[in-house]
Amino acid sequence: MKRTLFIVLTIIVSFVTVVFAQADTKSKQLEYQ
Repeated sequence: MKRTLFIVLTIIVSFVTVVFAQADTKSKQLEYQ
């Protein structure tokens, strides 16, 4: 049970990291234009 929870948390963290990275890239592109 704890192992499953840990895997789910890891997936959520990596997903959020990717979303924030994409948002950061988009804001940087807007600044350069």
